[in-house]
Amino acid sequence: MDDKMNDVIDEVQRRLGEEYEVKRVEVMKNNDTKLKGIQVRKRDMNVAKICYWTGESVDEIVAVINRS
Repeated sequence: MDDKMNDVIDEVQRRLGEEYEVKRVEVMKNNDTKLKGIQVRKRDMNVAKICYWTGESVDEIVAVINRS
């Protein structure tokens, strides 16, 4: 699954271009639960969108990012 996540990150980065930074993150949630996610941040912004990884396709991740 990690290889697929890396492929999705690479493709999302390609589609969004150099204006955005796309990277893998691990977020600690309640009850010491760690979730893997894909963080997307516009390079000149201090906030980012995290899409928690559950095996979505590139198109599904891009759709989530576009909606936000």
